[in-house]
Amino acid sequence: MKLIGAMLGLALTTVAMGASAAVVTDWGTLGPTDTAAVRLDAPGPIDDIYTFLLAAKSDVPTYAIKFLGEDTNIDNAMVTLFSGTPAASTLVGSFGFNEVQPGTTKTFKDLLAGAYFLEITGTATNLGGAYDVNASAQAPSPPLTVPEPANAALLLGGLGLLGIAAASRRNRR
Repeated sequence: MKLIGAMLGLALTTVAMGASAAVVTDWGTLGPTDTAAVRLDAPGPIDDIYTFLLAAKSDVPTYAIKFLGEDTNIDNAMVTLFSGTPAASTLVGSFGFNEVQPGTTKTFKDLLAGAYFLEITGTATNLGGAYDVNASAQAPSPPLTVPEPANAALLLGGLGLLGIAAASRRNRR
C-alpha cells in the first residue's frame, strides 16, 4: 500500500512539473514611468502574466522585444492585453513581437480605470526564450476636433468678404 501511495505521489509530481503554469507578476498601479520586466523562460510553452491597475482613463503604450541567440528563441511570441483579472477577463487587443530592433510598440487607447493584465505567450525553444516587455500609463490623446458647422460657415463667410473686397479693389484701379 505504501508503495502504491509513493508511486501515485511521484506520478502526480511528474505531471505537475510537466504542466506549464502561468507566471504572474503584479506591477501595481501603472504610471507615466515605464514598468518593465526582462524574463528568461525555460524551453516549452510560455504563459507569463503581468497584472496592473489604471487609476484613471489612460493610453497604455506597450513595448516588447525577444532576445534571439544561438541557444534562445521564442516562436510565435505574442503580447495580449485583457481588462479584468485572469479569472474573469475581456480581450482588449494583442500584437506579435520579434527580435528586430527597435522592438514592437502598440498603444492601447482610452482604457478606463480598473484592473488589466498583459499575457506573454509563445514557445521557448533550444535552451529557453528571453524577452523584454514594458508599459506605462499616459493621459489619453485628445480627440481630433472637427469645427462646428456654424464656425465653418463663419470662416467661409469671412473668406468670401475678403474676396469681394479684393475684387472691388481691382475694379477701382
